[in-house]
Order: sequence, then C-alpha cells, then structure tokens
Amino acid sequence: MSDSTSSPRAVKSIPHSELEQLLITQYATEIIKQNDRLDDLAKQLFTLQLAIPSLYVTALQLLSGKNSLPNDTTLLAIAAFCWACALVCTVVALFPLLYKVPSHVVRMKNKTDTSFLSLIKSRLTNRAIKCDSIEGFYHQCATDKRRALFLSGLCFFLSIGFAGASIIGGK
Repeated sequence: MSDSTSSPRAVKSIPHSELEQLLITQYATEIIKQNDRLDDLAKQLFTLQLAIPSLYVTALQLLSGKNSLPNDTTLLAIAAFCWACALVCTVVALFPLLYKVPSHVVRMKNKTDTSFLSLIKSRLTNRAIKCDSIEGFYHQCATDKRRALFLSGLCFFLSIGFAGASIIGGK
C-alpha cells in the first residue's frame, strides 16, 4: 500500500545540450528584438503617413484645378481625422512608455496584459505600467506597440479610402 502524502521524489536532471542552449539563447534574443522591429515598422509607417497626404493634395490640385477642395468636404474631414488618429497611434508606438518592472524577477507564469485604452490612459496621465517580470516587460512592451501600430494602420487605410472617396464623390 502506498502513502499518498509521501514527499516528492527528487528527479535527476541532465544539463542542456549545446543545441538546446543555443535555442534558448536565440529565443530570449528574439523576445528582446521584437521591440526593435516594431520600432522600425513604426518609423516606416510614420514616413508613409506624412508622405501620402502631400500626394493626395497634389492629386487633388491636378484633378480640381484652381478649386482645390472637392464638393464633398465631409469625406475629406473624415479622412483628415483618420490621418490624425493614425499619426497619434504611431507616435504612441514610437515613444517609450513608463514601465514599472521588478528587476529581481526574470519570469513569472502570469503575464501582465493591459488593454489599449489603459495604454492610452497611462500615456496621458504619465503613470507607469506595472509588469510582473523582466520577460513580462518585453512581452508587454511588444504587445502595446503591436496594438498601437495595428490601430494606426487601420486608421491610415481608412483615411486613404475616405480621401479617395472624396475625390470620386466630388466629381
């Protein structure tokens, strides 16, 4: 008969092979590099978001002649609002937020995950986002940037659609 309250048995472990250690190191490196890649994407997106409106104005002047405003200015106003939202989201992704990270905790099972609205709120109130570990910080930072860039891209493509509709609708 076995005792169900017996103490846990010690299990003999073997060290990681060189390949396993390399994979673990590369995994950690990729987690850290995510933020750099998202920053590069944000810089490219910001450049596009500044260039496309000037191309739009040039096309509008070529199509409209001296009257540079289309007849349907409502669509143009919506496009301008979407462009502004896209720029704001890209800037949120580019500039670092404040994170409160315990330097003695490398990894925890529960990952910190905040909503995009709490991200904007912490940006406006200049309060730090709490992370539970160093690894959690890298994941949370990448998640925040991904959300901001997704919203930025969505607003940007909506603005292009509304701007095109304002040219077509104005004819």
